[in-house]
Amino acid sequence: MSMMPPADGLTPGLAGLARRGAAAGVCVALLAVGCGSAGPGSHGRSGPSAASAGATPGGGRQANPAAAAAAGLARGRWSVLAALPLGRRQGPVVAWTGRELLEIGGWAGHAAPGDGAAFDPADGRWRRIAPAPVPVGALAASVWTGSRLFVFGGQLPDGTTAGPAAGLYDPASGRWAVTAAAPFSTGLPLPVAVRAGRLVVVAGVADSRVEVASYDPATGRWRRQDPPLPAAHPALDIAMVAAAGQVILWSLWGRTQQTGPGSFTGYSGIDVLALAGGRWRDVTGGWPQHQTVPPPLFTGSKILVPPGQIWCGACSHPTGGAARVLGRPGHAADHPLAARAAR
Repeated sequence: MSMMPPADGLTPGLAGLARRGAAAGVCVALLAVGCGSAGPGSHGRSGPSAASAGATPGGGRQANPAAAAAAGLARGRWSVLAALPLGRRQGPVVAWTGRELLEIGGWAGHAAPGDGAAFDPADGRWRRIAPAPVPVGALAASVWTGSRLFVFGGQLPDGTTAGPAAGLYDPASGRWAVTAAAPFSTGLPLPVAVRAGRLVVVAGVADSRVEVASYDPATGRWRRQDPPLPAAHPALDIAMVAAAGQVILWSLWGRTQQTGPGSFTGYSGIDVLALAGGRWRDVTGGWPQHQTVPPPLFTGSKILVPPGQIWCGACSHPTGGAARVLGRPGHAADHPLAARAAR
């Protein structure tokens, strides 16, 4: 994710969308496959049955999972969804509940109305849902808790950030709840949220510091849990994923130092930390220091990190990077996929 400078009008939202790899609007097509349905937050991963594409007929050894997934997708078909009742949006929250696709908030021109809609693949129809009782800006953080959708923050059209409370939407009742104010020092322009067990962990960058807080939906309580990062590493961006009972956080930092009259030298790098049992530990190891970290994905056994861009602080620009894998969550040095990816 390159640090793209903001511009006038709506450009900051568009730049953020490009960095996060998000779409400006909701999905406009549905791919139906015959390999089972994915649960909320599963990123398309579900356990194969004996009759699934990943199993050999007769109960023999299982086929290659990648080949099974490809076979399932090949049998699928695309269809165009009905028109979204909310109209065009920039940076809305888009989430899957296990039964419906939700779209909430985002920018509608120069406004952030906070309304939402749900799409049911069973009947192919959209329906409006109750509007969020808290502001839901563009690029808000969201995560499925198992029964409710947690939504927090985002950028508002006037340049401010939404917050400090989060919203919890219950699809079963169609109602919203509002959390207590999050314990952040200021608003978080680009927050990230993950589900770690029963907790929701929210992180972001404020005034060059990484701020982290966990929220317990059962008790309604927040807890501040900032990572111990070097003072000489001012944060510019972050990435985060929950994996195997812990949270892995990448802090991308950069700074400049004047080295002479009209002369400056830039310094940049990436710190990697793991949060488990309420304590942080440094797992940077040999993690590459000059490549951005797009949103990672936990498969159940490995963390997948898509190819990134060159990271050199504010001067970052695109490059043809290689995808990377952390074989054991929390051991950031175990990532070498570059050699195999190049073959």
